[in-house]
Amino acid sequence: MLGFAAGHKTTGDIWALFVDPAQEGRGLGFALHATMVGWLFEQDLRRLGLDTEPGTRAQRFYGTAGWSFVHLSPDGEALYALRALSTA
Repeated sequence: MLGFAAGHKTTGDIWALFVDPAQEGRGLGFALHATMVGWLFEQDLRRLGLDTEPGTRAQRFYGTAGWSFVHLSPDGEALYALRALSTA
């Protein structure tokens, strides 16, 4: 398996996005991300959310992929949001 992603089609919460470390740096993470985000927005969601540990590669990845930092949760997780582009 090269990687996998999981997101909730009703809430828009992203649970996971992982790429085999041996495959990193080949664009697979961004391709997987684009597919997952596209599918979630096709479910008529307007906002997606996720949390990740601060200072990690995941945090840098989501920042590069266009996610906005919202705030730190009480348990120290960095919360992020991604809004659908308006079609109006």
